[in-house]
Amino acid sequence: QESVVGVMLYWDKVAKLVAADGMGIAQHNVLLWQIDLETNDFVYVDQPTDLSQRLKETFQEWIETLPNQELKQVCDLFFDTILDSGIESLDDISIKTLPKLGQMLQEFGNLSDQQKKVLQDGFNQLLWIFWKSGNRKTSLPKLELPDFIKKLSELTNND
Repeated sequence: QESVVGVMLYWDKVAKLVAADGMGIAQHNVLLWQIDLETNDFVYVDQPTDLSQRLKETFQEWIETLPNQELKQVCDLFFDTILDSGIESLDDISIKTLPKLGQMLQEFGNLSDQQKKVLQDGFNQLLWIFWKSGNRKTSLPKLELPDFIKKLSELTNND
């Protein structure tokens, strides 16, 4: 119902949307999926949430506007850096795994200036597309990746 990861993927079939409690990525937890006790089947909905639809449109526009080579670089850098830190699934991203999150931030901090710029530019464009899809009248602050990583790294090191 509030697909986040699924809207990043290409599907050639119509998705069945399961009604779920929780928000965003938390809806991946099957314990939050709603079940019709009379039919012993999931409760389905016709439309995704507004956030899910907005994310889908954002990712579609981002993929269409970002040059293929740049899109590949951004995705490769982002996911390779996460994997290099030992995070292999969504289950690895939680309060219980702060050491892995700290390692992930350190891995991002270890990227070259050029790699940081590629990520920064790519994600700034993604954020801008998402921001304008909400019809915001104010400007979106740019993400400064090195400062952002430094601040997060300081937070995780102080805990």
